[in-house]
Amino acid sequence: MFLSIADGRHTQTGLAACYSIDEYERDLIKKHERTRRDKEDDRTRHIEALRAQTGPVFLTYRASRAIDTVAEKVTAGAALFDFDAADGVHHSVWPVAGADLAALITAFGELPCLYIADGHHRAASAARTRKHLPKRNLGFRARKPTGCLPLAFPDNQTQILPYKSGCSGFGRTDSRSAFGAAEGALSSERGKPEPAAKGEVSVYLAGRWPRVAAPDSGACRQYRQHAGRQPSP
Repeated sequence: MFLSIADGRHTQTGLAACYSIDEYERDLIKKHERTRRDKEDDRTRHIEALRAQTGPVFLTYRASRAIDTVAEKVTAGAALFDFDAADGVHHSVWPVAGADLAALITAFGELPCLYIADGHHRAASAARTRKHLPKRNLGFRARKPTGCLPLAFPDNQTQILPYKSGCSGFGRTDSRSAFGAAEGALSSERGKPEPAAKGEVSVYLAGRWPRVAAPDSGACRQYRQHAGRQPSP
């Protein structure tokens, strides 16, 4: 199904479908984050209990004219669902069938890979469920799942919104010392709650919003080592 999401300022149209776990495990669906085992455990148990994956993975791919052509044709017709959500975002859904579906499968087959924009734990848990489900005695005849449920959007439409996260503690150090360590490795100055550019992070600390910018990957590695973590490869 094609899904269009519009908030009045930006619209993006992608595809909701089952994507291959085999391709995920062969790294044709590419990752950029490591996952935590405890979070994977929770989501894997959730999928097993419901016998369904209710949390879609957010994928993106390099825009394809062939896929866009099918999308333009299908979305020109009447939507199956068309509504405003409680947050004011407008959602429209169109099913894909027949020759359009065949053309879409061919077009996606020509893509070299897909990329996970968000949902690394959801994808990892879907892959783990495939391995665990047939071995578990769940009181029903389990069919080995072959796919997971993502939403895939072309890169020229994909909008990545700022990610907000809170921290309730800094272990054995205090917040000023922790931020001081970051300032020693990264450039920082006063900023605003919303980052102004790619590579910036706005931090709320002691009533102000320091703007932290990582000028290059070397600085990031330096901070990870300073903070006692191993740098990513």
